[in-house]
Amino acid sequence: MTPITTDELNRALAAPALLIDLGKKIRECGFSSSAIAALLGYEGPSDGWIEKTGWFSLVWQAPVKPSMLSVLTQLIALGRNVPTAHYETCLPADLKAALERLGLIAYDTPGHVACRVEIVEFDSCLCMSDKLFEHRDGKFAVITDPNTVMPPHISSLQLLRATTVRPDFQTLLDVGCGSGCLSVPKLDRYAMVVGIDVNPRAALFAQMNVFLNGQDATRADFVCADCREYTSDRKFDHILFNSPTELAYPAEGEPAGAGFTTGLGIPFVFDFLSNRVPLLISPRGLCQVTMLLSIPLGQTLESVVRRLVDQSAGKLKVSLRTYPESPFSLSALAIVEGRVPRGSMLLRNPGDGRLLINHLRRSRVGQVLSVSLDIELASSAA
Repeated sequence: MTPITTDELNRALAAPALLIDLGKKIRECGFSSSAIAALLGYEGPSDGWIEKTGWFSLVWQAPVKPSMLSVLTQLIALGRNVPTAHYETCLPADLKAALERLGLIAYDTPGHVACRVEIVEFDSCLCMSDKLFEHRDGKFAVITDPNTVMPPHISSLQLLRATTVRPDFQTLLDVGCGSGCLSVPKLDRYAMVVGIDVNPRAALFAQMNVFLNGQDATRADFVCADCREYTSDRKFDHILFNSPTELAYPAEGEPAGAGFTTGLGIPFVFDFLSNRVPLLISPRGLCQVTMLLSIPLGQTLESVVRRLVDQSAGKLKVSLRTYPESPFSLSALAIVEGRVPRGSMLLRNPGDGRLLINHLRRSRVGQVLSVSLDIELASSAA
């Protein structure tokens, strides 16, 4: 199925009334995290199923008798195509009209329809993005286009849950904003929100999500920009950054490389934090970041983070939270024993456990940790 194009996103953004109407129609169907969690039989936090959308898309058995919520959930949240008969009979006519006017529905394989985007709800906010996967006619496929604007996922929710919005915060900078899933839900907490992303599709989706949720678009500005070069006359009280650190390990037969991607890995994040954040943050401000850290053998997490403080020439004060149970973390014991836990998000493919463990051992990595950093100017934190 052809993904929605950038030109189509621009046309949709030029029709904000249609996006506002679509958001209303989706909510009128009872589409919420808690309702979907109940439908899927998920017993964790009401939005926890979003961390497992691919798994649910692959294995969840839809009710024999389709309902409005089950059809809508499969169509817009789980990346499944659904029988045309279910789409026609279970969804309200005004919702179908709203989806189709925006070009979001494709009459897929014979007898089925599919949605060209993904829409989920969390923190009382609808979030539209590109699809990360498709489940069509019993075949499941991950979409690998590098221009894909990711739907909310584990690290997004991790940072969102750790976010601290102080009463005196007036301005927010969402770095690498993607679909706006971190900033749009909290738009009413700030006088002004700015989001930046190197992917122009991301800025479009984020601005569309402002309208999808019926929020005040004059208080949000999402633009295509590189955080390494971004400047602003405005100082930001709050900066959020779900960083693009990613564990990179060689495929079978490839030479070993760095522990993390270069260019968009730890050096990139530390460079932004130490060199750009002091220029962008207000004296009372707080920068909150999620990232992966590989801890070398013989070193501690604190010593790795101290590098960031030293690199900033003492301008920053850093505190951290660790998430050892995250599927993006890998304990020292797991590396020693040569096992990767089931459901690990560090693997490109399910059978890559041995490749990952061997690479970490060759690179003398003691553990991999998902962490959140809270960063303030040292002068204001003193």
